[in-house]
Amino acid sequence: MVPKAIDESIPVACQVGAIPQDERARWLEVGREFYSAVEEVLELPDGFAMRLNPQRLGLLGEYVMRDRLCCTFVQWEVVVEQANGPAWLKVRGPRGTKEFMAAAIESTDMLPLEVARKAGFSVDKRAKTTLDNVASMADKLRNT
Repeated sequence: MVPKAIDESIPVACQVGAIPQDERARWLEVGREFYSAVEEVLELPDGFAMRLNPQRLGLLGEYVMRDRLCCTFVQWEVVVEQANGPAWLKVRGPRGTKEFMAAAIESTDMLPLEVARKAGFSVDKRAKTTLDNVASMADKLRNT
């Protein structure tokens, strides 16, 4: 099966309100855990690919299951390399997705500092990842 083409008509916006109120703390916890497990980030033409140890596939699955509720513009692709190789999560989407993701990564401390630096992200303005900060960042990015 080949993934469906990216739908350019879907707005690039994170809708934190789409996460049920009673599940937001778990959503944030899983997001923090997922990003802290990322070992490498590669730029794609329309997003990013993130490498994880394949032992973290359960975490990757839970992250995608939860984050797809608020980030409906993202096309999520999981690749597990042969011979016990790494797992990759490709986060792709319509025009503006890569810029949105870069801004989100650069404005929070979820991605390990050295991984962020090595991938070329600015790390000067990273804030602690809290539900309020993430919601505020999502609102700010939605309005740019």
